[in-house]
Amino acid sequence: MTDGCSTLVPFWFLPVIGLAVALIALPVAAIAMRTRADVFAIVTITLLFVAQTLAFNLRSLTGGAQGASIAAAPFSAATYERPFYDVLVILLAVAMGLTWASMRSKVGLSLAAVRADEDKAAGIGVRVQAVKLLAFCVSVGLTAMVGAVWAYYESFIYPQFAVDPLVTIAMVLMAFLGGRATLWGPVLGAVILEAGQQYLAYQLGGSQFYLIAYAMR
Repeated sequence: MTDGCSTLVPFWFLPVIGLAVALIALPVAAIAMRTRADVFAIVTITLLFVAQTLAFNLRSLTGGAQGASIAAAPFSAATYERPFYDVLVILLAVAMGLTWASMRSKVGLSLAAVRADEDKAAGIGVRVQAVKLLAFCVSVGLTAMVGAVWAYYESFIYPQFAVDPLVTIAMVLMAFLGGRATLWGPVLGAVILEAGQQYLAYQLGGSQFYLIAYAMR
């Protein structure tokens, strides 16, 4: 038990990362969340490419196209991947727990009302902007923690992979494939999408066939 806990020590900084990124994302969310539907999609995609451009050009911070290295994790080579797997399972449990709790709370009811019709939700007293900002920042914080674990695992950060539009598309597809507004839907969608992507990308000679599936969806 002690050994298991000690291997997770390097990940204790993850909540700080999640909180910091959520706070940084707050002004971005304040702008993006004032839009709806197609405009929201356009705004978020635009912001993604802005972030990608900054990542390539702020060389002193990101290393530019060459990327930036991170100190390698101090784990045994024989069980190197296990701590990363364990902490990702914990993050999945946290995300599922937050989702489950929100679906049964006033916040969840407010988000459901906003999803159905923002104007009607505002008319019945829902604080539309506040619940949208909360949902955005929580999701950004969780995503940042997962990204930090991945970067630590790779021990290197490439802007072209760290800020990749296909990652954003994949996350959206997971929700659509499994079923939106459900607890297990995105998880099921992730299993389907990742399994299919791994098969098409590696079993068929490292081809780009999986991009066709993205386009069809």
